[in-house]
Amino acid sequence: MPIVAVGGLMPHPLRLGRFIALSQDSLKQASAHPGNLHAATHLFGVRAWSLTVWQDTAAMQDYARTGAHLQAMREISKVALASRFHRYPSDVVPSFAEARAVWLRAGRAD
Repeated sequence: MPIVAVGGLMPHPLRLGRFIALSQDSLKQASAHPGNLHAATHLFGVRAWSLTVWQDTAAMQDYARTGAHLQAMREISKVALASRFHRYPSDVVPSFAEARAVWLRAGRAD
């Protein structure tokens, strides 16, 4: 079953340029990564949101441990004041509103 990964991050206002660069590079990597079914980002309030859907957990983990995403995770404490991620199985690609609702109910640092 496909896996949805949704993240909500509050960018550090003094590191916004670096945050945007890391986000763009990670989105580009996710979009091209084998096993990715959907990748998008969205701004809502003071949070930046990421939404990816993967064929399976192995594809998601392979992406998370390489390239731009790995670099972003190494720098997350410098470029974000807060971050929270959640993943869950889903047969459909959710809208940002649906994924955000799941995140609000069950989101935690994974």
